[in-house]
Amino acid sequence: MTYEESFSVRFSLRESDHFAFESNPLPMWIFDIETLRFLRVNAAAVQQYGYSREEFGSMTIEDIRPVESIARLKKIYQHPDRPPNHSSNWKHRRKDGRTLDVDIFSSGVVFEGKAARIVVALDVTERNAAEEVLRHSSKFESLGRLTGGVAHDFNNILAIVSASLELLSGKVSEHLDAAEMLQKACSAVDRGAKLTRSLLAYARELPLAPRRVEMAKVLQELTPLISNCVGKGIQFDLYSEGSIWPVLVDVGQLETAMLNLAQNARDAMSDGGLFSIHCGDMTLSKASHSLLGEISPGEYVVITVADTGKGMTPEDLARATEPFFTTKPMLEATGLGLSMVYGFLRQSGGHLQLKSEPSKGTVALLYLPRDTSESVGQSAPSSTDAASAPEVGECRVVLVVEDEPDLLVLQKYFLESLGYGVLTATDGPSAMKYLRSEGRIDLLLTDVVLPGGMAGSVVAAEAVLIRPDIKILYASGYTKGELIQTGRLPGGVTLLNKPFYLEDLTNAMDNLFEMPELRG
Repeated sequence: MTYEESFSVRFSLRESDHFAFESNPLPMWIFDIETLRFLRVNAAAVQQYGYSREEFGSMTIEDIRPVESIARLKKIYQHPDRPPNHSSNWKHRRKDGRTLDVDIFSSGVVFEGKAARIVVALDVTERNAAEEVLRHSSKFESLGRLTGGVAHDFNNILAIVSASLELLSGKVSEHLDAAEMLQKACSAVDRGAKLTRSLLAYARELPLAPRRVEMAKVLQELTPLISNCVGKGIQFDLYSEGSIWPVLVDVGQLETAMLNLAQNARDAMSDGGLFSIHCGDMTLSKASHSLLGEISPGEYVVITVADTGKGMTPEDLARATEPFFTTKPMLEATGLGLSMVYGFLRQSGGHLQLKSEPSKGTVALLYLPRDTSESVGQSAPSSTDAASAPEVGECRVVLVVEDEPDLLVLQKYFLESLGYGVLTATDGPSAMKYLRSEGRIDLLLTDVVLPGGMAGSVVAAEAVLIRPDIKILYASGYTKGELIQTGRLPGGVTLLNKPFYLEDLTNAMDNLFEMPELRG
């Protein structure tokens, strides 16, 4: 006798109840309270879980749950006369191994003289994924507010310290002990700036300057850096598929992300191993992709970074992208590496997916959306035409707008040492007086977040209207959304991230004027 025939004899509910049970679009079943064996399943349960009716007939409700859920189930049915009618946050396992998030609604029934329960299972996997996205968004928003509130002032402080140290370095170069101490102080400033940038990256508040590139070429250019990072004791393999779609990405931030992953792999393989990078195309459909709620269906370039190191436990893996979480010993890591990679990819329209098992290594998949624009490898065009070069003997003039007095003095000193004439203002209205005057101004160097009711971007827009040939250079520790609305720098915008050094300022000025030999 088959399972169906056996059941048709035992089933004692009314015909209308039988029809409602069988035709319900949600998975339903009846199980024995004492043995937990399935007594009846409907068609929706068969379709949802992938087991046939005959297979269900030989199973218990424990068999559709992962091992970690069994203890909770047993605790509930220690008192079978008082099980809840509704319970949430269950994990169920399909025949193919895929896990579902399920809410359970049940009621006690008497079935063939036995105490049983009739169950309706509601698949809430998509709902939970959507809620997780909202939680992530809320976390990012909160961290963004917290980070932004600190970043502007903290980076201004670092900028004052770094500029002062750099100026002192030039005066004590003959005193080796003093020069060495100043170099250590500069390194500490760099670490502080990197910490702030990592937090901004996680919160998706780091200004990005993306350009359209061929990823295979970019990775090939990064090979020497990555190889040096992992060291000679680890085998390094790089493989790219034949023709890879172009992407729009901030190459500098991608380099930082790849080096963070390489460093993590190196630390996980103290006894050597294999570190590999594979790059290829992938199309994610709504029906097939497994990153539900984290990334939109579409065409992506995927960089797969894998190591054969010690791997992570499921608990550590779940927290791997949290800021300041690290499995390394205290003081050996900040715990911001993976969080920075995650934030950078999300801000770029992509995603970071991590897979890891203890003693089997870790795989990081970096998803970047395919770019469908025309040109490759071109940076954003300048927002204004190049200003005519001054005649020999003339001096270019820079208007500096900076609300931090000490930093304003140091920037003026920097620019004067480069041969520029310098005008200074501490807010937008003061800057506008210079811009409306008859005097010469070749470049506006402005902070982004300013007092006085005018942001740096507003001052720059007014400057271009009054003086169409003026060059614009922004300097900021945090833009606060004043300059960057989509997480990316607009075309033609040049931004110096505070703190910066004299060399950074020199390069930015030379790039804007395009004729460094005629600086003054």
